[in-house]
This record gives sequence, C-alpha cells and structure tokens, in this order.
Amino acid sequence: MTEQRFHVTGMSCAACSARVERAVRDLGDTGPCAVNLLQHSLNVDLPEGYDIERLKNAIEAAGYGLKTENADTPRRVRQQDRDRLINEDLAARQQSLWISFACLLPLMWIAMGPMMGLPLPLLFSGEDGLLLAAWAQVLLLLPILWCFKGVFANGFKTLYHGAPTMDALVALGAGASILSGLIAMGSVMLEAVPAHTLAHSLYFEGAGMILTLVSLGKFFEARAKKSTTEAVDALTALSPETATVDRNGLVLSIPLEALQSGDTVLLKAGDRVPSDGVALEGTVHVDESLLTGESRPVKRMTGDTLTGGTLVLNGHLRMRATRVGDDTVLARIVDMVDRAGAQKAPVARLADRVSGFFVPVVIAIALLTTLLWWLSGADIRFAVGAGIAVLVISCPCALGLATPTAIMVGTGRAARLGLLFKSAPALEQLANAKTVVFDKTGTLTWGVPVVEAAHLNLDGKDANAIMVAIAQLESHSSHPLAGAIVAWAQGLVTNDVVVRLTDYEDVDGEGVRAHVSPVGKLAIGNVHMMKRAGATIPLTVLETAQRAQAEGAGVVYVSLNQEVLGWCRLADTPRAGAKEAVEALKAAGLRVMMVTGDNVNTAQALAKRLGIDKADVLAGVKPEQKAKTIESLKPSGLTVMVGDGVNDAPALATADVGMAVGGGTDVAAGTADVVLLYADPADVVRAIQLAQATMRNIRQNLGWAFLYNLIGIPVAAGVFYPWTGWMLSPMIAAAAMSLSSVSVVSNALRLRGMTPRFTLGSDVVARQHEEAAHVEVVRQRQAALKAKFEAATEALQPRARFSLRVDGMMCGHCTGTVTKVMTSFEGVDDVEVSLEPLRATFTAPFDSNTAPWVEAIEAKLFKVTGIYRADVKADVSTEDFPGDSLPLPTPVSEALIEVSGMNCQHCVKALTKALLSVEGVRDTAVDLETQTAAIQIEGDIDEAMEAKLKAAVEGVHFAWLAIRH
Repeated sequence: MTEQRFHVTGMSCAACSARVERAVRDLGDTGPCAVNLLQHSLNVDLPEGYDIERLKNAIEAAGYGLKTENADTPRRVRQQDRDRLINEDLAARQQSLWISFACLLPLMWIAMGPMMGLPLPLLFSGEDGLLLAAWAQVLLLLPILWCFKGVFANGFKTLYHGAPTMDALVALGAGASILSGLIAMGSVMLEAVPAHTLAHSLYFEGAGMILTLVSLGKFFEARAKKSTTEAVDALTALSPETATVDRNGLVLSIPLEALQSGDTVLLKAGDRVPSDGVALEGTVHVDESLLTGESRPVKRMTGDTLTGGTLVLNGHLRMRATRVGDDTVLARIVDMVDRAGAQKAPVARLADRVSGFFVPVVIAIALLTTLLWWLSGADIRFAVGAGIAVLVISCPCALGLATPTAIMVGTGRAARLGLLFKSAPALEQLANAKTVVFDKTGTLTWGVPVVEAAHLNLDGKDANAIMVAIAQLESHSSHPLAGAIVAWAQGLVTNDVVVRLTDYEDVDGEGVRAHVSPVGKLAIGNVHMMKRAGATIPLTVLETAQRAQAEGAGVVYVSLNQEVLGWCRLADTPRAGAKEAVEALKAAGLRVMMVTGDNVNTAQALAKRLGIDKADVLAGVKPEQKAKTIESLKPSGLTVMVGDGVNDAPALATADVGMAVGGGTDVAAGTADVVLLYADPADVVRAIQLAQATMRNIRQNLGWAFLYNLIGIPVAAGVFYPWTGWMLSPMIAAAAMSLSSVSVVSNALRLRGMTPRFTLGSDVVARQHEEAAHVEVVRQRQAALKAKFEAATEALQPRARFSLRVDGMMCGHCTGTVTKVMTSFEGVDDVEVSLEPLRATFTAPFDSNTAPWVEAIEAKLFKVTGIYRADVKADVSTEDFPGDSLPLPTPVSEALIEVSGMNCQHCVKALTKALLSVEGVRDTAVDLETQTAAIQIEGDIDEAMEAKLKAAVEGVHFAWLAIRH
C-alpha cells in the first residue's frame, strides 16, 4: 500500500473528522487513515490501483467532499494554492462579520433597547408598533442568516446523514430561536394572543447574536490556525521563484519549475540557491541558518555541494543542479514537517472517541433540559433558552484542534531548530523515552580520525622541513589515516620548503617510506615499517604508545635516517558537546548506552571520557546485532536509537524512536523517525525537551477542552440554578464556545517561541566550530587523496568518446530528455546532444556495455540506430564521427512459461538449469508456488525458440502448459 493525501471539504469540528475517518474505515479495503481538522486533509494508505471514486463516494455519502491533490504540481505551487484558499476564507469570514455586526447592532437596539432605557422611534410604539418592530427584527436578521447560510446547510445536512456536527448544534440553537419568534408573530397576526406578548416572546436578537459570536470565534480561530502553518510557509518561501541558468552559452531566467537536473545555474550575491547542486566554478559564502541553524557563513567553492534555499552572501558561482523540485533537501524537509503535522499522535485517540458521539449526546441533553424545565413549571422562554444554551456552548471544535495545532506548531518550531520529526507518534514516544542508545562513530564522534597528539623529539633538527617532508610523503599514500597526518603536518609548517621524493615505497598494512631530499630517509607507519626502515623503537616510546593503543587510539611511528623521532596518536575524537549531552540526559533520568562495532578498548575509553557507565557499553556489535540489542531493551521502556542512518538502519527501524544525526544531504532517506540536520549530540537533548513541551501543550489543550465542556454544559442546562442562580443566556454561551477554540489554538501558538532549556556554554560552542573546521580540513585532504588515486586508477582504464545516432528527436525538449538520460549513468560525462545530426555524444569507459544506454533511451520512445566509438583524445566532430562502428545490442524479450509437475527446490534447480542451457536465454526465475518460469531472451521469441524452450522443459520431465509474452 502507498500513502495518499486528499483535501476534505465541509469539515467544521472534531465530529466531522471522526465521521470522515469512520466512513473510510467502513470501506474495509483501505489501510490506516488519519483526518486532520486543522489542514482539512485525509492521509490514507491505499492498495495499488485503488478506485479513488469509491473513496470519494463514501466520503460524499457521509456529507463531505473529497479533492485529490495533484502530486505532479510542485510543492511551492501547492503551498501557494493552500495559502490562497486560507486567505480567501479569512477575507470571506471578515466580510460576513462586518455585515453581521452592521445588522446586529440595530437588531439589538430594537429588541433590547426598551429594557435598557434606550428610546425607540415612534413608529415602533403602541400595539401596532410592536408587530412592526418584530418585522424590522426579521428584516435585520435576514442578512445575517444569508452570511451564515453555510452553517445551516452543513448543520442540517449532517443531521440528515445521522452524524450531527458543531454546525448542527449552532443551526438547531439559532433555528429554535428563530422558529419560536416566528410562532409568536404568527399567533399575534392571527389574534390568538395580544401584541404586547411579543416583547417577551421574540428570540431574533439571540439567533443573530449566536451566529455572529460563533462566527467571530471561528474567524479568530482561522486566523490563529493560519499562524500554525508559518513554519512550513517560511521553509517553502526559501525556494526562489526563478533560476538563472546557462544553456548552451545563452543565459536565461527561467521559472523554478522549469529547472532540470544537469542545468548550469549562475549564482551571485543576494541569490537563493534554487536547487541542490555541485559547485563547478567560483567561490561564495552562503547563509544556511534558516535551514540548519548554523549562524556562521559557510564557504562553498569548486567541488562543494550546495543546498537549495540557502542564501548567497557574496561572490559568484557556477553550479550544476543535481536534485530539483520535490527531490531537493529543502522540499523533503517541508514534506516531513507537513506530514508530521497531518498525522495524529496516540494521545489524540481519546478525543477522537469522544468526538464521535459527542454531538448526538449534546442534542439529547438539550432536549432533555428543555423538557425537564418545562415540566417543572418554568416559563417556556426559560426552558427553551436553557436548551439553546446547552446546544451552543457545547464545542467539539476545541477537542479536535487540541492535538493537531500543537503538533503543527511544535514540529514547525523543531524544523527551525534543525530537528525534523517524520511523524506525530514519534513526537509522543520521544517525550516518554526511558533509554537513549548512541552509536559511536559519526554520532558521538566525528567519524574522521585526526591527530590528537604528537610525541616527536625534534631537538636540533629542522622541524619545519620535517613537517613538510611528512606532509609530502603521506600525500602519496592511499591509507585512510594519511589525510589526518597531512592536515596535521601542514598545520605546523611555518614556511615553504621544496622537497623531492625518491625511492618511494607504500607497504600495505605497514606504512610508507622514501628518501626525502634534503631531509633524509623518512618512514611513517607501524612497528613493522620501523623494522623495515632499520629503526629501533626505544622501550619508553614503545610502552607509552602501547598504552595509547590499549585505550583505543591509533599509533603511527615516525623515523628519520633510522632514528625513531617518536609517535603520533590518532583517534576519532568525541564531538564537542557530547559529554554535556550525556550528562543532561542522565540528569533527566534517562539511561544512556553506547553500542558500537569498534573494539572494547576504544569503546570503553570513549565512554569514560563522556561519562557513560561501563556496564552500558556494548562493543564489537555488528549492525544486525544492534537491532537485537534494541529489541531486548524495549521491555524496560521506550527506547531511542541515535545513529548515522547508514549501518545503523536496522537498529533505527527496530527502536521505538530512531534518530539519524548529520543527515543534511540525505534528510528524507533511511528509516529514522527523527532527523537531526547537523550531527550535534546536544540536539538529542533538545529534541526530547521540545517533544516534552509539545506533549505538555497537547495535554493542556485536551484538559481545557474536556474541563470546559464538563463545567459549561451543566451550567448552561441550569443544574446549579436552584441553589446559586447561575444561568447562561444563549448569547453568553455562544461567546464562551468561541473562546474555547481560540484559547486552544492560542495556547498551541506559544510553542513558536519555545527554546530548549539545554544550552551549551560559549566555550563548548566555540570548540564545536574549531573542531568542525579542523575535521573539514581533514575531510578535504582525504577527499583530495581519494580523487588523486581515483584519477590514477582511471588512467589505467582507458576512456573513449561515444556517439549514438538517436532517431525521433525533434525539439529542445527531446534533446533535454536524452541529455538527462545519459547524465544519469555513472562514468558518463561531457554529454552533448544535437538535432543536426541526430546524435548523443559523450565520454565513457572504453569497454562500456552499450545495452543499458540503448534501453534507457528507447524507453523514452526514441530509437538508437547507430553506435560509434573513437579515442577520447581524438578531435571528434559530431557530424563526421571517425570512430569504429559498433554492433547494436540485441534486444531482450521477456516471457512467462507455465508448467506443472514441480514439487520441491530440486525441481526448481533442474528447470532453471535446463532453461539456461537454451541458446539465447539470458536469465530465468522459476517459482515453485505458481509453477511458472520468467525468462529473458536475446532477440524475439518466435516459433523456433518456443520449440526449444518446450523441449528443455519436457527434457527434465515437467509438463509444458503455455507461454505468455
């Protein structure tokens, strides 16, 4: 099943959302569903190819409408459409309120003026004037009824469907007031009662006041609800509307939706990066604070990645777009926040159950209240007023808004702090966590080895020259530690010294050595390399180095001219703030554990530095064993797993809440429930505190909603009237009802300013920046070394210039499609596609398999009719390609053979072997349960091939039934 989202129209309260959910569940063939009153959305899991009309009919039968969101429409456009609808709704509500208040004031004057000592026109005096005043009230009420006709339409429609909602309560309350007034007027006109009785028998002002106050509350509620989506709007607004691109030397400003992967984007100061990409040329500083929370500008230059939505502060840059539209990191972040807000936390289930039967019960209580007061001898006006007050004050809206408003605001606030919640249940579970399990590498540590300390005796030697020599020697090594040593040595160089390497030797598993002129014979490595270099390690040096190894550090010895200068301690250092985060979690009463695949010594040494108890450290654990460890911890309480989202994926999926740190570039990937944009262990504490604040806000909202109704309904019904004289008029009840919804939404909006209590000291924050800068240098050095050796390896693998003749291309869109197809292949670059002649020319490894290229292009309805190849260094002309003609790949056909007689896996193996022995059969998959064999064959399947296949099947004593292709 796949989750799909729809827009539901006609919902006004929690009873509506409960009714829609029940209608979907009653279908019986859908997956889990969640209706969000705040967003008027329906999220439901549907089977592949599900008939949407069936779902739409079920919801319409319940009295609501269903609209399908077009997934192909860019998210920014969809968000703008939603904002436009919200603004139009607010404008319509505001206009209705102005008209209502304009009519309500004179209506109240005519109806209540005499009781307040206000004079009325002579026109309304006397017996005839009273009836005329009544008609004036009716005329003034009509515009109000017209403004809020939707309330009556929705209310009576839901009554008709047997699922009354808040609109039904308001419609019944206002309708009862209007009906009693019309009956009184009819009685006077029929001379059944005297006209002076109208002074105490009309309720038109009550109906007008009820509708106006309820709608006033709805207006403030809608305006407040708009504020809850500000986080999503702010993130969406980070994407610019246009992008400046260079297409074939022509600089164009195009709509963001027209930007394609592979486009060259031009950026300058003040621009927002339109998509994710890679810098091709230039240097800029970008502000990523709105996306990651990092306040310092970040330098981006050739080869660096850029994230869509970030702001260019200075400089110029050419960038190749890699991920565009809804595939960008920013779009996926927005999607996470949006989806989390659309889901329901388990705490909302009680409110959902109550909302399902709330309105029918309220109607019953209102009728019973009216009947009991009338039977007890009370005036009919008093009895009806009590019943109307019960109808109006009972508000399921507050129940329905209690959870989604807090979740929307809470997750939006979290996103601004770099904490991305994928679901509402994760928010609730994180707030109740008992155990937090950390992975080590890349989570509590940087994941990059650096030189922690160096113990070198350089007395009487040229230290600067030695550092230059060490950096030069290690820069020729492919070992993972080489980058750390190069970065360390270069950091100690005081002036440039020219050195020359001869007799270079890289011994796998030992180290590197060479003669470095003018320094001498230099060797760097382990004890075996020292022995190979003829150097003897002093016992004192060996003992201290071995103690460091026992603590889990890496040790590299350095010798010069057969003399051991000392050793360097290398380690994957803990992140600044990790120790403080562990202490904060333990202080909050949570158990903190560390599970790692590293050796015991390394793990225990780190745990000791961070303050993790020795008993809570599990070392030498494989990824699949991590998941079993998490499973074993679940009985003791809700368990949180914090990892890097790669080798920790099984554990992240097994935990009650999986948290992936440092997932900025793969933010929507993996199995984590929460993604921390930048790998700061302190964010684990912040995420828990924010989750707890959100759940506390939800409980406050639900408590207020339940308490309000628990007190309001009995007071409105007059339960306390005989002893205290407490009674609510319908108008005051309407005002109180509106206040309840507004108060719930306003309480949720407080989360916008929520700041986690846990903060790091300025010294720790400064250390974070220093460590990050140093680690970045090491990473860049490692990347440079990796690129160097990849280039050397690639030089051994000859490349060629290929040209495909592609028939069927007719326009720029066609060439763009073919370009996009070819650039998606690894190892293919310098792609050029032309219409005259119809060619796609590019560079790729010499012995590349051309079949995938042809298959991918022809899948776009083009036809490859020729393949040519030339030396990559040749001066190749697209029109007259000098390469050798290559044979076109043989097309592959697929078929399904139906057989009978297979009983076990031995039968499967026998049939597989028989079919693969047929010439032309490339692959086969035999299924015992369905008694079929799916095959792939080079070329077409003709009668001769069918005969060969049938002979192969019958040759291993199975019955041939049919072949479908």
